[in-house]
Amino acid sequence: MDNQKLMLYVALSFVLLLLWQAWQQDYGSKSGPPTEQVAPSLANGEVPAIGGNPPTGTGAGIDIPRPTATAQPTRPPPPTQPLLKSAERVHVVTDLLNVEIDTLGGDLRQVELRAYPIAVANPDQPFRFLSDNPEKFFIAQGGLLGNVAPNHYALYRVEQTDYRLPDSAAVLQVPLSWSDPSGVEVIKTYTFHRDSYLVQVDYQVHNASSTEWRGQLYTQFQRTEPPNKTSAFGIYTYTGGVISSAENTYDKIDFSRMKKENLSRDFKGGWLAMIEHYFATAWIPPADVPVHAYTKVVEGGRYV
Repeated sequence: MDNQKLMLYVALSFVLLLLWQAWQQDYGSKSGPPTEQVAPSLANGEVPAIGGNPPTGTGAGIDIPRPTATAQPTRPPPPTQPLLKSAERVHVVTDLLNVEIDTLGGDLRQVELRAYPIAVANPDQPFRFLSDNPEKFFIAQGGLLGNVAPNHYALYRVEQTDYRLPDSAAVLQVPLSWSDPSGVEVIKTYTFHRDSYLVQVDYQVHNASSTEWRGQLYTQFQRTEPPNKTSAFGIYTYTGGVISSAENTYDKIDFSRMKKENLSRDFKGGWLAMIEHYFATAWIPPADVPVHAYTKVVEGGRYV
């Protein structure tokens, strides 16, 4: 019996060693990374285009009302040009994150995890999780849909382009503003918290026009399909969508499933995420808000 226990301990130690070596090869971090979250929001995926041509990519999301665009059955070749246009970048530094927000759409275009270097040999180079680089395109965006509202094509204004969480502060807010000649003004605010990977997104609508304003919020992830990823020992690691609801707490929505059909699901009190290997990014709407989850695959070379 003692020999059997010893063999089990040795086997467990070997498995832990293999996992450690796989992590070191992939990212070189000394400990398991955190889950990054973007919240709250009503969509996690790709929303139908509102004017202009949508960029190449694959997404999964939540939206009210339902999008009516149809899925594309095939994928274009990998892009050689930027997938999205860019305006002005707002740089945000917290104790855990390096972030770039683009004033075009108010998108989260780049997120680096400061506590997790890309390799032990490069301790000053943080792992980049979100990026608008065509080689690994993965961003978070959203907006409002209504009679007069800024979607993810809108151009926001900012008072400054550099923000840093002060040592004495627990919260950092980054506001972006948009206005229409009719008198409608929208303030989109990102809120970052010390010692937290949670990023809150809030919208305030100020209506000084002569007509009633109506609209709804959507958010989305947008990304290209990455190649299949295996560990150092040939084990496949899942990269793709996951949706959690009361009916199904963990439903994988992989890229092949997105190509075959559009996801269309209503739920309350859940979340929708993109996960890869050691990391996950999730849109988490308020638990009491009914939402509509969907996925969509779109074609088109550049965002124009």
